[in-house]
Amino acid sequence: MYFDLNNQEDKSAVVSTILIGSISLLAMIFLSFKSVIPGIEKDLLQGVSQQLLEHKIRNVLVSVEGRDIYLEGVVNPESADNAISLARRVKGVRRVYSNLRVIE
Repeated sequence: MYFDLNNQEDKSAVVSTILIGSISLLAMIFLSFKSVIPGIEKDLLQGVSQQLLEHKIRNVLVSVEGRDIYLEGVVNPESADNAISLARRVKGVRRVYSNLRVIE
């Protein structure tokens, strides 16, 4: 097929085709990443929770958003430091956010 880019109608058709194709490609990429994330989040949640359990750190609620870990709860100073350190060591974790309340 031949397009005359000096012709306004042909030029509009080419631009529209490129735009629709680009939007479709971006939508497919977004959906493919979105379907992978829940599996990653599940693995990270299990990994961090398992580490805390193995090291007898209790009263810590773990939540995951993407590859970021959020820790909440009331713990002693040693448990707080250990929980953060253990969460950071789990493969795939990007950041650890601590909302742990430390009690003496």
